[in-house]
Amino acid sequence: MKKLKYLVVLLLGIVVITGCESNDKEKTMVCTRTINQDSISMNLKYTVTYKGEYVQQIESVEKVKTSDPTTLTTFKDIKGINKYFKKN
Repeated sequence: MKKLKYLVVLLLGIVVITGCESNDKEKTMVCTRTINQDSISMNLKYTVTYKGEYVQQIESVEKVKTSDPTTLTTFKDIKGINKYFKKN
């Protein structure tokens, strides 16, 4: 009988500690960073939507400010990479 009580208390403790929340809820994580270096300023924002351990969607926004036209051309060329990603 003492072992049964111990087992019940142990199981209840595990439930309380780990919780009963399901991993099926969709959650969002937002990461931001600001970079100021020489003549360039960048604001970066990444929004990741996930369910449990699986990523559902990633959205990235990069804002670049500079007076150097060569740097701006480099970043504009990178924008063409979007054609390689599938949109739903």
